Amino acid sequence: MKRGLVSAMIFCLLKVYSTDAQVNINFISPDTSCIGATINITNLTTGGTTYYWNFCTGNANTSPTGINIGNPGGLLSIPTYITLVQQDNDCFSFISCQGVGVVRYYHGNSFAHNPVSWVNLGTFGGLIDFSEEGIQVKKDNGNWYGFVNSNTTIIRLNFGTSLWNTPTATDLNISPPFNMAHGLAIVKDNTNWVGLVTCSLGNKLVRLNFGTALSNAPVLTDFGNIAGFTSPGPICLVHVNNLWYAFMTGGPTNLSRVDFGTSLLNTPTGVNLGNPGGFNSTVGLSLLNDCNVTSGYWVNYINPGQLGQLSFPAGITGPVTGTILGNIGNLAQPHSFSELFRQNDTLFAYITNRFNGTLTRLMFPPCTNSSIPSSNSYTPPPFS
Repeated sequence: MKRGLVSAMIFCLLKVYSTDAQVNINFISPDTSCIGATINITNLTTGGTTYYWNFCTGNANTSPTGINIGNPGGLLSIPTYITLVQQDNDCFSFISCQGVGVVRYYHGNSFAHNPVSWVNLGTFGGLIDFSEEGIQVKKDNGNWYGFVNSNTTIIRLNFGTSLWNTPTATDLNISPPFNMAHGLAIVKDNTNWVGLVTCSLGNKLVRLNFGTALSNAPVLTDFGNIAGFTSPGPICLVHVNNLWYAFMTGGPTNLSRVDFGTSLLNTPTGVNLGNPGGFNSTVGLSLLNDCNVTSGYWVNYINPGQLGQLSFPAGITGPVTGTILGNIGNLAQPHSFSELFRQNDTLFAYITNRFNGTLTRLMFPPCTNSSIPSSNSYTPPPFS
């Protein structure tokens, strides 16, 4: 009996989690196999701490399901920005609440869970003022740091070695001061930590260069109104084909893109992309580059709220198309998205609702047409 020879693409996702190391993802697998033959994947990735292989992952290009989880613990008041962070098996969300401070939620071992405990970390003696906006939490050199936009400056929170700790706060004393710091994104680009801040009243984009450690005082570069925006808000960074791009809401009906090239330390160029379709008092924005496809979501700051989806049919620098998906998850004047966070087979995102002080959870479930089991081993088991 002659056995068939098959040449096919193997669709699998390797997720690598690292705290502060530089990760180099690399694995090899055969591109041709006999039907029914055993296939082995060799993992050559370095710098990771945990690994997850999946052959039927949740897809950000599909419409999510949503549920409003209310106001856990009754702590939320005018919730604004939210960020999701995983420390080992512990899942946390941090929310900036205007007039209240920073709220920390603990979701147990999955973002699929409603918070099981909570604490109001406060305003740290008034360092965080009533107009707090963007928030980020990152790990660097064994320590966790939070950053919160506070009108004219940024407050750095030092959690030490664990997010369970009560942090200390330091005013970075930004000079010259921001003019209503709104969106905030911080990433590690090679060996340098780089942040971007949008100033909604100043109509400008500012870069923060922390150098090789988040404990450093950042060096500021003011790019001004580089992308024709009006009252810019949330900002998202995506890394596609070794090039960096920043997208931000460029006004109530506009989307702006800023191109940095191969490094966030380059001098960027910007463009106002106009209304991709459906933007109406748009605030929240979240983007994800997954399997070489960039997907995006936004919310319209109206009551009741609207959820929209962005697609890039011709690539990241081509035309952008927006589609209204409707009110998913009982949105109520939604303000901001968390990151699109992949946990094992499922994508999650959370949205803050300012009208009634609640949270909406979105889920992008995995597909169901693969019989190959997922694995958290460094090298996945053989499959056929």
